[in-house]
Amino acid sequence: MKILILILLGFANLFKSQTIEEFNKISLGIDSSFTDFELKIGKSSVDRETNFGLEKRVYDYNTFNLIVYEKDDSAGIDEIVFLSKKQFENKESWYNICKVLNVDPSFVKIDSMISSPEDGIYKTNLKFETIVSLLREANDLSDYMYYIVFKKGILYYEMNMINTSLLLRISKNFESPHKK
Repeated sequence: MKILILILLGFANLFKSQTIEEFNKISLGIDSSFTDFELKIGKSSVDRETNFGLEKRVYDYNTFNLIVYEKDDSAGIDEIVFLSKKQFENKESWYNICKVLNVDPSFVKIDSMISSPEDGIYKTNLKFETIVSLLREANDLSDYMYYIVFKKGILYYEMNMINTSLLLRISKNFESPHKK
């Protein structure tokens, strides 16, 4: 869970109005029940959905939405997704977070992809530095999608940029979309 806190601290740029205490509470969510999770973060969900007994809840923060999922009946919360509301600093936040994870030997890069229909790019399994180089060469990133997935222990850390939206997913499962 310390690594999750590190990632969330890296979001300080992106989520300036959120406190470190809030992030620490959120980071403890994997494997806990929704009741325990809501007690930890001091918030109730703004929306919820149940699909055949498995629950998904949404929590609204000033600069991001938090979407929390159950994926099976026995494990509690299996996935936490941060979806930014900001547009302008998302690329730089993605870069800064991935840069930190990329140099940390406890994180192993297991997947990556960069795609732009406009520029005719679709490449997979690239190094972080190669993705950054391709992004720096592009004139317009508005149609680009790119991600890097790191693994540490049993958790996967997906760092996604889709057009101008930043999405961070922390979960116990990952299946590469380009290997399906």
